[in-house]
Amino acid sequence: MQSEPSNPGGAPHQEAVSLQCLQCGGTQFTHPANVKDDDQLSCTACGAVATIAQLRDHAISERARQLAAGLFTEGLKGVKGWKKLP
Repeated sequence: MQSEPSNPGGAPHQEAVSLQCLQCGGTQFTHPANVKDDDQLSCTACGAVATIAQLRDHAISERARQLAAGLFTEGLKGVKGWKKLP
C-alpha cells in the first residue's frame, strides 16, 4: 500500500505493511491460531523461522527507510548536478 506522508500537525501517518520472510522474502507463513508477538512463524517457501515481532519490526524499519529515501530525493530536486541514485 502506498500513501503520502502525513502533513505536519495532522493526524499520525498510518499504513499497512506486508510481512516478509527475512531469508527469502516470502509472504506466506504457517502460524498458530491467535498469533501473539512472541509466537514463531515458519516461512512456507524456505522454512525459516521468526517471531511475528521480528517480522513486523523489520517491515516497519524497511518502510521507514523507503520513506526517508523518498524525502531525501524530494529535498534534492532542483539542486544542480543532482540525479536520482539507482
